Amino acid sequence: MARERKKTTLSQYLVWALLALLGFSLIGFGVGGFGGSATSIATVAGRDVDAREYGRALQDELRALAERTGSTVTLDQARQLGVTQQVLSRLIATAAIDAEADRLGLSVSDERVARQIREIGAFQGAGGFDREAYAFALQNAGLTVPQFEEDVRREAARGLLSDAVAQAPAADAYADILVDYIGETRDVTWARVPPSALTTGVAEPTEAELSAWYLANEERFRLPPSKTLTVWHLSPETVARRLEPDEAAVRALYDANLDRFRRPERRLVERLVFPDRAAADAAAERIAAGESFDDLVAERGLELADIDLGDVERSGLGAAGDGVFALEGPGITGVLDSDLGPAIFRVNAVLSPIDVPFEEARAELEPAAALDAARRDIDARLGEFDDLLAGGATLEELAGETDVTLETLDWSEGSDEGLAAYPGFREVAQVAAPGDFPEVTRLEDGGLFALRVEEARDSRVPPLEEVEPQARAEMREARRTEALTELAAGYAERLAAGETPEGLELRSEEGLRRDAAPEGAPPGLVSAAFEAEPGAGGVSAGGGEVAIWRLDAVTPADPEAPRTALTREAALAQGRADMARDLLDAYVRGLQGRAEVQLNAAAIAGIEAQFP
Repeated sequence: MARERKKTTLSQYLVWALLALLGFSLIGFGVGGFGGSATSIATVAGRDVDAREYGRALQDELRALAERTGSTVTLDQARQLGVTQQVLSRLIATAAIDAEADRLGLSVSDERVARQIREIGAFQGAGGFDREAYAFALQNAGLTVPQFEEDVRREAARGLLSDAVAQAPAADAYADILVDYIGETRDVTWARVPPSALTTGVAEPTEAELSAWYLANEERFRLPPSKTLTVWHLSPETVARRLEPDEAAVRALYDANLDRFRRPERRLVERLVFPDRAAADAAAERIAAGESFDDLVAERGLELADIDLGDVERSGLGAAGDGVFALEGPGITGVLDSDLGPAIFRVNAVLSPIDVPFEEARAELEPAAALDAARRDIDARLGEFDDLLAGGATLEELAGETDVTLETLDWSEGSDEGLAAYPGFREVAQVAAPGDFPEVTRLEDGGLFALRVEEARDSRVPPLEEVEPQARAEMREARRTEALTELAAGYAERLAAGETPEGLELRSEEGLRRDAAPEGAPPGLVSAAFEAEPGAGGVSAGGGEVAIWRLDAVTPADPEAPRTALTREAALAQGRADMARDLLDAYVRGLQGRAEVQLNAAAIAGIEAQFP
């Protein structure tokens, strides 16, 4: 029952206090982490929202956001993203639901509360529910047993209310419409109209024509916001060039990668297992009589990927190892015992043993060892560079004292080459502004960089003179496509009439679904065919391609097809979930609208002040 209730209470407004409290107990973030005060941040229909709950929920959101973005998120950043308001709204919605449950007299028995607590994994010991583990976890969370049990009781009552509200009716009509839409297919005949079909060339645009075309299409050439950066960059490769290879480090690297340099003979093997020896012997006789191993696999309802063991050593095959490795080359074994029962093995390739001594591997390993040493050297000097910048040194002065590169870069949001290929660099460049203090930042490869913004430019449409070659080429392409489209219109009429236009290669596509993308067809051809009636046709152009097409047949969704059944099942589940969510959302909004809500701005500010 508890599992089913979770499926039907998907609303964003429900805050499961039990999970939140247990989560924070595990990271040691108890009540004391938020000042230990029981001050409420809000009152909803006479029910207080504890300030500590707000602190815990906000901490949880900040940690989740940091995990998604890969960097620490400050409270100011979270506030700009609307996180603080979302957390506050969730807590107010939860309080409104609790108040309504109280008004309706909804609650659960002590037995149900005890049963739910005994089922929580954090409270389990070797023999099941562990009362000491229970008390210890609550103590870490800063809770007493009565407080926690009341939280469990409220969560259960909340679930009862939300379950009752979110009883969505069956979505059969919705599912039928969706299945008909997705499962319907089209048979289409089409042909690409090649540029060679034009008997005359495309006229070169005059200056006046190019200027007019550019004015009409200038948004296609809009440049994103950009910055001119002075960048100080210390890379591991640069440092590695001046470091002498360390014998011990190279040897350690060799030992750590020994499986690359010393490996016994291996084989690429497939294993077909049978339920018993008689079935395996019968299959071996069929193979000996000339039947294909692949046919036996297909007969069992398997794909080759299902039986592929990859490259294996003799020891990795257990009792079958000697028999498989007795083959001198690719081939099929007789029946061998395996860990899964009688089996026939096919060897597809023999991989010779590898034995590369340290002296031969040295040339490959020394650069890698030098890079490792360079990263350690860079780490050791990070504080030095920070101190120099903090002491007033410029990037130019810092470059004069270290073996780094100093360069000027033009950067925009679409940049992804050189340093801009590093997410860490893009993140800093995105927010940096003229006048900002340069800070040394670590790159993903262990290098360091610092940057200074020399100029920041807003998004702009460049004058034609800056992009004339590109604009001229695009206008020529547009004229070529326009001429081909005009020519194709006549071809499309002949194709719709059942003729085959001379010089075009017709292709027939059967059973096209809405998401199909025939190779070589312009975008929009399939969607246009789905809007047409059988026998009708047209011209589609896009992506530099022009094609004519004719709709030959419309096939409704097959209700007996396995794919249709799966689609309908998924549509029913999605329809019920959507309706349940909408019902619950509407109900909670109604509760909030009727409830008297009073916010304690001072308590909210006091909790938020404890975050960086």
